Amino acid sequence: MKQPHRTIRAFTNFKTAKNMLIIGDGDLKIDLQTLCKHLEIEDRIEFLGWGNHPYPYIQPSRLLITSSQNEGYGLIISETLHWDVPVVAITSVMRFISNSQLLT
Repeated sequence: MKQPHRTIRAFTNFKTAKNMLIIGDGDLKIDLQTLCKHLEIEDRIEFLGWGNHPYPYIQPSRLLITSSQNEGYGLIISETLHWDVPVVAITSVMRFISNSQLLT
């Protein structure tokens, strides 16, 4: 179960973060865009939809967040760590990953 609304709400606490990209699409998109407007951060969040290759977005990123509650270790985590980009994984398997080390 993906929970992007949690990530969006958490993003409001990071005033110095310039922007957040959301890659993917689905039934929640309109609700998430409405949430962004309600939180007054719609100018800092960009919804990219689906794409074949997320790599152009991963390499220059400062952080990747996967907000799936029940998803296991996703391939995107390994791919992101390959580019030395820290990962925060909110799943039943992973807690926080930074520089290829599991932190509890």
